[in-house]
Amino acid sequence: MKSPDVLIVVLDCLRHDASAPDGPVRARMPHLTRLQAEGTGYSHAIAPSHWTVPSHASLLTGREPWEHRTFRGSTLVLPPEISSYAEVFRQAGYRTACFSGNPFISPLTGLHRGFDAGEWGQFSDCFTRFQKAPRPTGRFSASAGQPAQSNGWVDRDVPVQMRDTLRRLTTRFPLPLEMLIQAGRLSRGGAGRRPLPVVSGWIENDLSQFLSTTPPDDPVFVLVNLLDAHEPYFGVLSDGSGTAPDWLWAYSGPLDRSGWREGRRAPTPRDVARIARLYRAGAELVDRRLGNLLSAFESSRDLAQTDVVVLGDHGQALGEQGRMYHVHGTVTSMLRVPLIVRTGGRTGRGRIDTWVSLTDSMRLLAADSPEIATVLGPVGEKAVTESPDRSEASVAALVDGPPPPAARLSRPPRPGSSSPREQAVVVFSGDMKLVVDVATGKATLNDAEAEGAGDPVELGHLSRPGALMYQTAGPILERVRHLLAEGDSANQERRLSSWGY
Repeated sequence: MKSPDVLIVVLDCLRHDASAPDGPVRARMPHLTRLQAEGTGYSHAIAPSHWTVPSHASLLTGREPWEHRTFRGSTLVLPPEISSYAEVFRQAGYRTACFSGNPFISPLTGLHRGFDAGEWGQFSDCFTRFQKAPRPTGRFSASAGQPAQSNGWVDRDVPVQMRDTLRRLTTRFPLPLEMLIQAGRLSRGGAGRRPLPVVSGWIENDLSQFLSTTPPDDPVFVLVNLLDAHEPYFGVLSDGSGTAPDWLWAYSGPLDRSGWREGRRAPTPRDVARIARLYRAGAELVDRRLGNLLSAFESSRDLAQTDVVVLGDHGQALGEQGRMYHVHGTVTSMLRVPLIVRTGGRTGRGRIDTWVSLTDSMRLLAADSPEIATVLGPVGEKAVTESPDRSEASVAALVDGPPPPAARLSRPPRPGSSSPREQAVVVFSGDMKLVVDVATGKATLNDAEAEGAGDPVELGHLSRPGALMYQTAGPILERVRHLLAEGDSANQERRLSSWGY
């Protein structure tokens, strides 16, 4: 009997409460809601880091960032000795492929390893959502060896200084570019047709091509990253869902990621309201992409018998603690994400309130799917405690932000900006969150559901639950400090900086 197909869909940058009716976003996400009703939804899932590379490395290896070492200050490239789930599935006879709007899921970071074929986009696709004939920036195949570049001229060939200047100008003064996008949409629309403003619009078609050329008796393991909910949010109100005043208001102020990150300006309540409006549109777009993706998959495979995992690789801050986006900080909204496991042909277990980590996503799938448990073997046997009150479970994450440029200036950074060294281990357990600074060991303990900054707590004055959480954080701190002293990722850091990370 054929092993079940596996489809993993990463809704990049989607926070856990994006579709909550009482949250700050309140997006309409029917496809995500339907999958959750059919499967098992983990309401307290935590990303292992606040940005793409460490979280995807953990998702694909089942190891925490301090175990696979793929984080800032360490390698930023998955070490070759760390095996990935894609390699495990390929060895089990699966055809493996990844299609990513995010260029980090590529040979740049080693996260392509184990896939028979793969394609990726570029960050500039977020600015050009209405391409007439979108193509991937790069592609690779296991037989070809080296990746073959196609139309990635923006992120590949434009000088770094010019790229950085363009990014800062367009996000500081977004209205002129948005007006051009609106004009382009109208010229393309014709006869009432309103093209969907998608990021990397080649994904569904190329996924269909991969599935149609794969023998039906061969099981597939497919990873897709959808970048539609990721900033910058140019064009997201251009599909007819908003009125002219909506987009004029939304783009009349800055989408100033660099300024907010570096402490040159603090977000105002109006900034937060505008970004939340744009983020809502992005979340609704990514849900529509999810529906299109499932339809594309179903055109060649039996979706009802496919094991599907849908998750966010990290969240997004919308003004909590003066933070915007997900560049730095330990606010819960950057780390808490949706996680849904729907196994083919089986009834889900509803809502699970235990703290879990995205690192355990494939193990959670194996717990619901005996066939996948057999494929994964020993690597899928780690137990995950389930407790309705979450008191018996704890998860940890690593915030690995480097010193921002403002920290090197003589003037102090503004409130909400990053401190000179903001590398922290964050532990969630019960109703509490413990944040421990890697450099100093100083701890902050507060309510896991709240977004308040909290006050530093001396170790000797930690409550008993806090002390137990610190016992979890202690070995992680030592490991991270050792890795920071051992290695550095200067070359990759320059590439990340050129993209605004």
